[in-house]
Amino acid sequence: MLKSFAAVNSATLLKGPAESRTKKTEEDSSEYALKKLSSISGKMLEAFTRYTCYVEESDDLPDIMYQKARIYYEANHYQEASYWFQEIAYNHVNSEVGPFAANLYLDSLYGVMLQDKGRSVPCLEKIADVANDFIVTAKFEPYMEDPLFKQVVYQLKCNTERKKAEAYQEQKNFKEAAITYKELYEKWGSECDERLDEVLFNMGITFQAANLLGQAIKWRKVLIDKYPDSEHAKKAVYEVGANYHAIAMYGT
Repeated sequence: MLKSFAAVNSATLLKGPAESRTKKTEEDSSEYALKKLSSISGKMLEAFTRYTCYVEESDDLPDIMYQKARIYYEANHYQEASYWFQEIAYNHVNSEVGPFAANLYLDSLYGVMLQDKGRSVPCLEKIADVANDFIVTAKFEPYMEDPLFKQVVYQLKCNTERKKAEAYQEQKNFKEAAITYKELYEKWGSECDERLDEVLFNMGITFQAANLLGQAIKWRKVLIDKYPDSEHAKKAVYEVGANYHAIAMYGT
């Protein structure tokens, strides 16, 4: 399997908020800056484009599209690369380059996100949707038979859901953040390496910030019951007490 952000960068950008703001992450992001295509690359793209325009069915078509996508990918033209990697990954599953295209499709979407940071939530949603496609769609079973790819995709799904929740939280859209944390915990938490005590803790914070104290109390109790030795659980005990106090004060 070729290098991809799912395998390599999930330890930096797609982890928790503290890790995602490190200097290393900023340096990694600079590697995704757009590069100028060389004249040779431009001529190759012209040739590949003529081929892909006029040839609808051929055993060589996935390979030609893959070479075209790689030229864009190597120059960090991720928008164009993602289009062609998707074409291969979705429509040529059984080709030799299909698994590589699936991997680099995810990587290209990540590059798009870094190049357009103002659209981080929509980009994360797209990445999460693609990961979900690979998980639930029957035709992608050949990809998921690779244990490493399967692990990467599940971890990617969890990481993107968490980053999406954090993005909502930073935008002060606390209800959406809380719902996203909840879906991460209920649907995906058991499939990846997320610290679920921290997910529950963040869920309590965002439900409270959204003025949904009942939900905040409910999930803080889950945290206390399931992870009694966690530092987050110890904080949650105090916060549940404060929540009940607030409810009592409001009721009077």
